[in-house]
Amino acid sequence: MAGMASEVSLTAGKRILFLTKDLDLIRKQLYEGLNLRMEDLDIGDLLDDINTDVMTPAWVCFDHDPAMIAKMHMQVSCKTASAYSMKMR
Repeated sequence: MAGMASEVSLTAGKRILFLTKDLDLIRKQLYEGLNLRMEDLDIGDLLDDINTDVMTPAWVCFDHDPAMIAKMHMQVSCKTASAYSMKMR
């Protein structure tokens, strides 16, 4: 595509939160400082059904606390994983 950057980079000190199917990896990223890279994962390791409207409520756009966002995300992820595991039974 014309005009698209061939490389994306982050500001120094910033991280990417990889939303993996493995909730333990998400917890380690949020609470233990695990820094994953795409090279550490297979594409199949990533969640592919993310609803960003649920993950990021509107109030976050105006006044946010990163710790609160992480807490809410974990609650949503755990509920999603629980619902998924129930479907698989």
